[in-house]
Amino acid sequence: MRVYKKEWKGTGDWLGTGRVANQDRVFRSFEEARAFAQSLGLKEMREWVKYCTSGRKPVDIPSSPNVTYKGKWKGWGDFLGTGYIASYKRSYRSFEEARKFVRTLGLTSEKEWKKYCRSGKKPRDIPNAPAGVYKSKWKGMGDWLGTGFVALSRRKYRPFQEARQFARSLGLKNRDEWSEFCDGAKKPSDIPNKPNHVYSTEWNGWIDWLGYEETAWSVRRVKELLRSVIDNKLIYDWADDEAALFSILHANGLLNLYSNRHHEFFNNLIGAVQTKEGLKAIEDYTNSDSEVPLTYQVLVTSNKLKMLRSKRFRHCLHRSLMRSSTSKRKTHWTTITLRHLKRFWQVPVP
Repeated sequence: MRVYKKEWKGTGDWLGTGRVANQDRVFRSFEEARAFAQSLGLKEMREWVKYCTSGRKPVDIPSSPNVTYKGKWKGWGDFLGTGYIASYKRSYRSFEEARKFVRTLGLTSEKEWKKYCRSGKKPRDIPNAPAGVYKSKWKGMGDWLGTGFVALSRRKYRPFQEARQFARSLGLKNRDEWSEFCDGAKKPSDIPNKPNHVYSTEWNGWIDWLGYEETAWSVRRVKELLRSVIDNKLIYDWADDEAALFSILHANGLLNLYSNRHHEFFNNLIGAVQTKEGLKAIEDYTNSDSEVPLTYQVLVTSNKLKMLRSKRFRHCLHRSLMRSSTSKRKTHWTTITLRHLKRFWQVPVP
């Protein structure tokens, strides 16, 4: 190429293939090339690329018209004749005009809005993604559709202390009652459905939030029970007899203390007694002055799930469950305990 610089016409001429490099080709004018492209009936860029690789394209029609005709290029919709205009090149109505139009549609959710956008009925000067187009004025889909709904991430809630004071005034006893209250129409919009998420840094549990704790099993009584099973060495035998421990916990109603600070503690006790670390944590809590129960992370090691889902454990619990299902407490088992087992330990339910 350097040696024959004056006579050089390209590798295609040198090898005899006839190929001419793109920069050396002479293409049709933009108007002629566009007229030809529109005669093909193609609908999008992907179809154009497929056509260019088919071997049927004339050599004087460029494969990349957006580069070759850069000065006159208006988009693939203009080149192929579909009329489609890329979103970033479109001219839309003002935010106020667009929102006014959308509110006349009577849509009630983002799902309905997306369905409408796909229906082909939407004017082209109304954007599919208004949040991006009207970014500085966007206040949420509720404002856009006129429903008044405000996304959780955009809501302004009362300070934690004020919200907790309101929650305590309701006289609710547990999380289930709180959920039922939230499902109704009486909850103020500035009180969150999930206060444990919104006030995560100040959150001290549902008992603190609702201001109610079931006192039949007080901290003192729980520690007396733990101290008794430690002194009698029973707690150390439970490592080999999980079903016995489960029966004791269930008989005393300790698996259903939904309004007691020890609810999570007792539900994780079976896993905790299987490890030395768990037993040590229980002993330390029993002998301490603390009134804050051990958390899941402290009680249970990474071996918990492996142990709880072992064949031997599931077999023992299932056998105990079958015996208890024939007793007078059958209704209690089926409504509470079976659900608990199925959820946490995947025990087959008879």
